[in-house]
Amino acid sequence: MKVLPLLSWLSGMITPLLWEQLPSLATLAAFAGLALALLVLKWRHLAVFLVGICYTSLVGYHQQPPALSAQDHSIEGTVLAEQAALYVQIYRLDDQAVSPFLARLGWYLDQEKPVPGQVLAASAKLKPLRHRLNPGSRASARRDKAMGLVAVGYVKDVVAIKGAASWQWRWHRYLERQLAGFGQQGLMLALLSGDRQLMATDTRALLAQTGTAHLLAISGLHVSLVAMLGLFLGHLLPGNGRRWGWLLGLLMAGLYAWQSGLAPPALRALVALCTWVLWLGWRRPLQGARLWLGLLSLFATLDPMVLLDSRLWLSFFAVALILLVLWRFPGRGWRSLITLQLGLGVLMWPLQSWLFGQVPAFALIANLFAVPLISLLVMPLLLAGLVVPGLWWLADQLLAVLMIGLTWLPGEMPAAWLGLLLLPLIAALPLNGRSRLALGLCWLMAWGLRPQSSGVWFLDVGQGTSTALIAPKAMVLVDTGPGLWATDGARRLAASHPLALLVLSHSDKDHVGGRAAFSAPVLAGQPDQGEAPCIAGQRWFWQGGVLESLWPEAPGGEDNDRSCVLFTQIAGHTLLLTGDISQGSEALRHWPEADWLAVPHHGSKSSSSEGFIQEVNPRLAVFSRGWQNPFGFPAPQVLARYRANGSAIWDTGRQGALFCAKSGCQGLKALWWEATDVGEAKRCGYTSGLKCKEP
Repeated sequence: MKVLPLLSWLSGMITPLLWEQLPSLATLAAFAGLALALLVLKWRHLAVFLVGICYTSLVGYHQQPPALSAQDHSIEGTVLAEQAALYVQIYRLDDQAVSPFLARLGWYLDQEKPVPGQVLAASAKLKPLRHRLNPGSRASARRDKAMGLVAVGYVKDVVAIKGAASWQWRWHRYLERQLAGFGQQGLMLALLSGDRQLMATDTRALLAQTGTAHLLAISGLHVSLVAMLGLFLGHLLPGNGRRWGWLLGLLMAGLYAWQSGLAPPALRALVALCTWVLWLGWRRPLQGARLWLGLLSLFATLDPMVLLDSRLWLSFFAVALILLVLWRFPGRGWRSLITLQLGLGVLMWPLQSWLFGQVPAFALIANLFAVPLISLLVMPLLLAGLVVPGLWWLADQLLAVLMIGLTWLPGEMPAAWLGLLLLPLIAALPLNGRSRLALGLCWLMAWGLRPQSSGVWFLDVGQGTSTALIAPKAMVLVDTGPGLWATDGARRLAASHPLALLVLSHSDKDHVGGRAAFSAPVLAGQPDQGEAPCIAGQRWFWQGGVLESLWPEAPGGEDNDRSCVLFTQIAGHTLLLTGDISQGSEALRHWPEADWLAVPHHGSKSSSSEGFIQEVNPRLAVFSRGWQNPFGFPAPQVLARYRANGSAIWDTGRQGALFCAKSGCQGLKALWWEATDVGEAKRCGYTSGLKCKEP
């Protein structure tokens, strides 16, 4: 198995995933012809690279979802998972057979939900899945694309529920009944079966904050543990214990992965385990790097979209780092285990930072005792408890101790700190002393000279508003969007810019729904106890400058007209944040000119009068609203007024988040797999002096 052809193949498959749109079919045909010519010239690696580009692009075109509009559709499909929402593989749409596609459907009916394995025939509101585009939000888009999710909606009326529940679902419910009464029932069920429905919200949050949530995924760690248990039991059998052990280990690992629903991580772990055993059976020298690269190429070839899955890269990089650490620091016993855990903890931080934008501050310490505890004690006890249920009591007590220990280690680490924490990695590289010193100095210089820009993020939070004012070492957040799910962008920014002030313009949920995600002094248009009221004439000083409150002039009035209106100068430009004030409030005072304007009330026709627009005279008008929102925001006549004034327009619902700095404004690049139509760019950018063309 050659390494360079595999690397060329993988690089080719990954490349289209980094593009804003796919090449046309004519371009792909030209690539294929060029690859054939390169093969004739014996430039095989470049030819394989081009073929990989063509392969991923064709798969992307093939996976284009059916045309959907935000309206009622009749559907028929198989329920794959039952969580807060249903995941349904739909194969009939509007009484027509279609290529099966995955949809996430909310359930708000009084009747009992269908369960995995059953067939649902219903009327449902469906629309194409469209991801919000924020700093820090791409992880969810990658995950959904990797699992094939293309549509969202909710069930309006059930026509029929047919068939029986799947074997896995019935097994999970049996385990749930057997584990009833244990304090850590949710955790125990998740470790045994991968079913996390019984886990409390605070338990999920604690595991995420301490970097130990990966222990609940039925993946390589768990499958390997079950296989090792089978290997041990096989050695107790008469005859060739080694052969019986491998057979029993593979059988037990397969059953364990199957009962968990054969989720992609478990399936990949099972395939890798079988491949490793077959490799040993051939009595060939085990070359870990080649086997690692071959398996990664195999999974990518079966479905190139799996290369977007963060879980794939986390698991494969973990295996690669295990091989690296064991090669660099060979040893045995507890010393080897501690070295391996420390190496994994430090070396995985850069990948976690790139994938998620931040890493748990004490993940290294948490995993140092959580991984051995789960691997060596809890999992064997849970598995043995299937035969001797009394052992589950001890597993429950150990998990309780683990959760108590984790409560001392929450918190997140800014990605910028990784510049210093990577120095131990450089010291561990197999280089001579001068090379290590030079590389370390270069890294420190790059970390010290990293850009410290000031500016404004107009975040994409769906139907709501959230704006972040950024200084090099501080941040002010104005509104939080409609819920905790919409705070990913703001939390990503707050991880590297401490939150100095939280402003809640008024009490509507689409402005304050994510309030619980942040801890900072609060300035509010409709203050609760402990919050400072926003009244015209106030000034708030922070590292980025001065925030001046322009409205309301006195307490009282309608909800929207109690909005806290702020004016400031930041990054050499003036900014006006208006909340949801109406034309009535707009007419009650004079407004300063502003380079950047957060348009009042999401572009509602009840706001943005001609006089207000002419007085503010914004160079850029930002409409914060949800895509295909039910209110019809922004109103066409409001858009027309801003265009007539010569203002550049940015629509977060269509174009995603926008960052404005001294040099101008720029949106985030939208990749083709984030858009609703393959191969068509759906968003456009705005730079200083250039208007964004509306589609």
